Order: sequence, then C-alpha cells, then structure tokens
Amino acid sequence: MTSDDGRSAPETGDASESRRPGPPERDPRGHGDPKGSRDARGSRPVLDGPDDRSAPRPRRDSRWRTGLVLAATTALILGGLWLVDRVRGDDPSPVNLDQAGAAPRVGEPAPSFSGVDIAGHPVAVPAGVPTWVVFGATWCADCRIEAPDVQRAFEDQGDQALIVSLYVGQTADTVADYAQRLGLTYPQVADPDSAVARAWQIDAIPTHYFIDADGVIAEIVYGGISAEAAARRLAQLS
Repeated sequence: MTSDDGRSAPETGDASESRRPGPPERDPRGHGDPKGSRDARGSRPVLDGPDDRSAPRPRRDSRWRTGLVLAATTALILGGLWLVDRVRGDDPSPVNLDQAGAAPRVGEPAPSFSGVDIAGHPVAVPAGVPTWVVFGATWCADCRIEAPDVQRAFEDQGDQALIVSLYVGQTADTVADYAQRLGLTYPQVADPDSAVARAWQIDAIPTHYFIDADGVIAEIVYGGISAEAAARRLAQLS
C-alpha cells in the first residue's frame, strides 16, 4: 500500500500478524521449559516435570556401585583374616589323660623333669636359662604348622634359651621320623607313657610354657604361636 505522499506504508492487519512468529509452545501442564528446548550446550532435550525427576542419575549410581565394591572387598579381607587366625591354631587339640593334683600356674615353680632327646642328649627343666617348653604330637595339625617357627626361634636364640618339645604318648622312633621329615634340629623328647604330660596337667596341644631362669612359670599359652611372639616372650625372661 502507498500513502498520499508516495511513501510506502507498513502493512498492517491479519496478513502481517500471520507472518510474525508466535511465542514458543509451552507444556500444557505448566512446568519447565518450552517443549523441544535444549540445554545450554545444544545437546539433548531438557525434560519437564515428573519426567525430569525420573531421569537417570549416574553419579548416585556410581557411588552406590563403589560402596558395594568396598563392602565386598572388606568382607573378603575379614574372611581371609578369619582363615589365617584359624590356621595359626587358636583352638588347641584336646588330649585325654588321667590327671591328679593341681595344674601348674603362672608365678609358681614349673614341674621338673629330666630325660634324653631323640639325638641322645640329656634335657632337664629347670635349666637355669629362659626356657620354652612345647607339648605337642606328630598327629597335631597346629603343632606341625608351628614347628618351623619353633625351629626358627631355636636358631635365633642359640645358647641364650632352652627350647624343647615333648611329644605326648609317642615313641622316640615316631618323633625321630617326624623331625627328620620336617627338618627339625631343636631338642625333642618322646613321652610315650605321657608321664611328663600328666605331671604338667596337659589337656590340650599345643601348650606352651615360658619359664624364667629361676624355674618359675612366667606364661602359659594354648594353641599355635609365631616365632616372633615366642621371641618377645623369651626376651622378657632375660
């Protein structure tokens, strides 16, 4: 359309309105951004309302998975420690002997005994030095497990302490064969009639007596122990 002065006038009316872009269509529920809108990076559409709340949350899922892995790892570690403790011999094996009298106690003199080890050397307790007496048997699993540790302590201590094992109800030949197979060289005494075990009131093996140089019982330990633990106890007796 042209005005009276010859200049073009802007078009008005319905035709102009039909070409003008209208406002973006909004969600009829009245939530969120216009339908089809995208996030600031122009990537995936932004969801509205309840759909937005149901969207996956990878960070939370990742934390949940991490917690599950940590819990499983902790359970495996604790289970492994439980097995190690069992192998270390926390539960000694019972032995049935006819016993009479009072059992030796810490702080009291240790019962005396003398004998000959499987190599023919005399052995006597008390010995005038810190002493570690181990009561065991060749059939005892925990005794077999700790035998290398006893051997190691014997090699470390030398003449500073007496370390001797007594084998309850077993002959010298049986003990000698056992010692040879395991490579044990510390003093080992057979107690075929269990006379020494009865005098010491042994009712489970392995049982360990730690005795000071004066022949007084400093500690009694039931079940397997390590060479390090035995060394600490012997050092306290010196």
